[in-house]
Amino acid sequence: MRLSIRTLLVALSFVLSLMAQATIYYVSPTGNDNNNGTSQSTPWRTIDRVNQSTYQIVPGDQVLFKRGGEYRGEIIWGVSGTAGSPVTYGAYGTGNDPIISGAKLVTNWTIHSGNIYKAYVGMQVDYVYIGGSRATLARTPNTGWYRNSNGQNNTMTSANITQSSGYFTGARCILRSTASSVDTLRITNHSGSTLTFGNNPTNSSMGQDDWGFFVENKLNLLDAAGEWFYDKSNGYLYLWAPGSANPNSLTVEASVYESGVNCYWQRHYCTIQNLYFRYQRYAGVLNASADHVTVTGCTMEDVYYGIRSYGSYDNYNNNIIRRTYASGCLMIDNNSVFENNTLSDIAMILGMGENSWGYFGIRGIGQSNTIRNNSFTNVGYIAIVADGNQLIEKNRVSNCSVALNDGGAIAFDNANGMIIQDNILGDAIGGLDGSSTVLPHYQHLGVGIYFGNTNITNTTVQRNTVYNVPGIGINVDHCMNTTNLKIKFNTIFNCGIGMSVSDYSTTNGPFAQPPYYVANYNDEYTGNKILCLTQDQYCMRFFNCHSASPVDFGTFTNNRYFSPYDEMTILLHNTFAGGQKWYSLEMWQTLKNEESGTTRSPMRLAPYATTSELTGNLVPSGDFTSTNITPWASSAWPNNAQITRVTSNLDNGCLKAYIPNNSVYNTLSFRNPEWFQVTNGAWYRVRASVQSNANGGVNIGAKAQSTMNNPYAISERLIPFSSERRDMEFYFQSNITDNAQMRFINDWTEPMYYLDNVDVRKVNVQALDPNDRHKLFVNPLATAQSFSVPSGTWSDLDGTVYSGATSFTLQPYTSRILYLTDPGQTGNTGTLGATVFLGGPINWGTNLMSDALRSGGLIPTTEPYTAMGYALENAGATVNASVLSTTGNNAPVDWVVVELKNATGGYPTVARRACLVRRNGTVITPDGNTVITFTTTTTVGKHLVISHRNHLAVMSGAPIATNGQVIDFSTVAATTLYGTNAMQVNGSRRALWPGRVNSDVMVKYTGGGNDRDPLLTLIGSGTPNASVPGYRREDLNMDGAVRYTGSGNDRDLVLGTVGSTAPGATRTQQVP
Repeated sequence: MRLSIRTLLVALSFVLSLMAQATIYYVSPTGNDNNNGTSQSTPWRTIDRVNQSTYQIVPGDQVLFKRGGEYRGEIIWGVSGTAGSPVTYGAYGTGNDPIISGAKLVTNWTIHSGNIYKAYVGMQVDYVYIGGSRATLARTPNTGWYRNSNGQNNTMTSANITQSSGYFTGARCILRSTASSVDTLRITNHSGSTLTFGNNPTNSSMGQDDWGFFVENKLNLLDAAGEWFYDKSNGYLYLWAPGSANPNSLTVEASVYESGVNCYWQRHYCTIQNLYFRYQRYAGVLNASADHVTVTGCTMEDVYYGIRSYGSYDNYNNNIIRRTYASGCLMIDNNSVFENNTLSDIAMILGMGENSWGYFGIRGIGQSNTIRNNSFTNVGYIAIVADGNQLIEKNRVSNCSVALNDGGAIAFDNANGMIIQDNILGDAIGGLDGSSTVLPHYQHLGVGIYFGNTNITNTTVQRNTVYNVPGIGINVDHCMNTTNLKIKFNTIFNCGIGMSVSDYSTTNGPFAQPPYYVANYNDEYTGNKILCLTQDQYCMRFFNCHSASPVDFGTFTNNRYFSPYDEMTILLHNTFAGGQKWYSLEMWQTLKNEESGTTRSPMRLAPYATTSELTGNLVPSGDFTSTNITPWASSAWPNNAQITRVTSNLDNGCLKAYIPNNSVYNTLSFRNPEWFQVTNGAWYRVRASVQSNANGGVNIGAKAQSTMNNPYAISERLIPFSSERRDMEFYFQSNITDNAQMRFINDWTEPMYYLDNVDVRKVNVQALDPNDRHKLFVNPLATAQSFSVPSGTWSDLDGTVYSGATSFTLQPYTSRILYLTDPGQTGNTGTLGATVFLGGPINWGTNLMSDALRSGGLIPTTEPYTAMGYALENAGATVNASVLSTTGNNAPVDWVVVELKNATGGYPTVARRACLVRRNGTVITPDGNTVITFTTTTTVGKHLVISHRNHLAVMSGAPIATNGQVIDFSTVAATTLYGTNAMQVNGSRRALWPGRVNSDVMVKYTGGGNDRDPLLTLIGSGTPNASVPGYRREDLNMDGAVRYTGSGNDRDLVLGTVGSTAPGATRTQQVP
């Protein structure tokens, strides 16, 4: 049917007339509801007056609330606007945005009983606030949890329930019955220690698992200050005020209004802006199936939902949502946008959010929605939950799954065409409060990105950054119909499992049918970067549940699997077959013929450093220099295995282990011949060299004598082998005092390897912070950002090298991992530890040095050696204040110089660093670390020199043998020295010779250039018994004062160094 031009003009005229009639209505706390409300000088006063005009509103009208005011009630939007003339609710004036409060003031309190007062409210109360702080609904226990003793169906028995029968009948039970949910259950009967509920909890088979619960919302539970109860049968609110105060003297507010703005069903085009919603029982903004609703610039605080929307073509942007009790936003929409919002402290209180399933940052249900560029901080469960074909991009999540567990930053299900990209997701924790403590999953199970278990197809997850997640970075589950999943170019840092790929959920969803096995999927995994930050983390897990034949999940190419603390970083688990196996990348590539272009970390790091060696090698035959291999071979099993000595591989003879087949047994096991003692709680360092002509692994472990006939070991470590030589180092802490041996096990499918340089020592250790060597840089902003590279040489996971004092640029919503480069083959290259005594302040009776300079505040905060002409790697280093405040045996004594010299070519200096020495002789860095790190790539093969400003330096006689070695100059038997009489000896201990007052390399008592006269010159020859305080080179005993005569003088130390019987002698420094 055609419309005439006349008809169209009439319609247009009508619309224009409506626009011309658009009105601005003003509301002010100083207004009057009898005013017309159409000017700032004649405003209305209340929301009730606004609602009286609900159906007088026309498109284009605005209702504006004066800033700085507070307005109690629920705004009803009942008339539609148009695309060009929406109905608007907003603000005018200056100051803080107007508050739309869902609470009413409660007054006229009277005493009910004891400290409990009551006041009539007459409306449903969900929350009570006293002076702006939320009060607690009456409950027991008042804090913490009771525990389930036996739960079946809709009943639960607890040993904590000692109240008489019927005491809890009619109350409400808050029960955490699963890791990921909290149930709100009405108690229909209480008999003895058993509660009966009106319906089953989420977990109706709790059995004897000790899930937590508390009981609330009954007057007889109101037994503590700060608690309240509302009796809907009589309309009274009962309150025991904080501090047992009279509530008539307090500001008490009760949440009675459902929402701040209620957008009625099938209304169109409304804008809500610049309003501050708080204390609503249900939602700040409730959209009950309206469309084209825009909420912008608003704040929702202390509400159930921030926004609860059931509409379409809505836009929620630039809002602040915080301290909600349920999800921040429930958006059951189509074609809507949720963007640029800031959400914090969302659904953090267990028992106050949704029943069974909820506590989200946002839950987006529907088609063609967009969730973009929002910030989520502190979310009780999953930050973003979605389905359908939603676009989820550029969001930032920090601290999610804080209250509930087994959830994370983003989770989705029933997805087809979903895109999740460019999100920055960190710290998915996994809350345990109230969880059963007896179950295997009583651990933090936070996840970064969580594929659901029902129906997911045609979904792309790309360019996201996931970091600091104790559970799984990206968890990719499959149903039987799963197809076209693309997981590409994601960065995963410091997650328990980088990525897990499974067919666990093929029993779920509409397409599930026995035997629930799909042999092949067409997923694509490419360009993902995973870095594990601890030995317990690993990069990939493949979880197969429904067939002994592993699933082929798709194609894997050009990924980065960096696990520098354990190369065995891929786990193949088969629940159906009942087994699992660990793989290095090379083993996995050989097995699966995939991961083309994928690389692993070139680093092999240990999480600890040796601070001192307490024993020699406990496995002295482990170098296999002896031609007699029989002591090792005699322990081998099975009897067809071959343990031989060969000289063609590794160093000067090594052990060759070989099991030809599994005709006798599946694995080869043997032990070293020597028994050594292990002590409960003590640490041990294990070093070994391995190599093979094929890819495989050997399990190296310590086995106690008392457990030889059972499968338990003190410690085990699976070490990969291949044609590449591996010089491995790892540590274990004994959990038993016993005799022990090292045990070596390999599988017949990986039949042969070479073993050498087995070295086990009891040591003291210091944990090394992996964050010092691995950095994640993140740009969560919409513009490119520049980042500075830390000092040292670094590389990204693609091999690009970065030097310190340079910078690089990250594009918006991207990240980059850098690691400190090190071409060495062990974890502690370029590092060492040292102990040394200074002869001036040493007390030979206690083997401790005086820290008088420290206690007198005389140790300079900046190293003094640059000014003395030393070239230092850390020139200008300053000592950490916490180091100078340390007392006892670890108190610092003074600055020293730690120097590396090459072993050839005249012993040239390679590197020097300023450090400090403690009273007990331990050398530390200025920040208190006992591990000294040089910029040189390795300390192996170099000599160590320690110098002090008024002592003769000393050098190790032998080159450093291993990276991370602790050089003990303080014990005579520990370290050989370069030269003759290089240190002062007293029994089994030794110290640097004191007396080097001049800047030469010798100590003289008499003659030209002697070291005695500078003392007298400083003090003054006319008053030789005087003293001069301060941090001075002439202060040889380092007590904070220079003395020439009398007790504690410094002159005698010079004489003692050269020899008191021959004062004309000299003592020369033994350093080339």
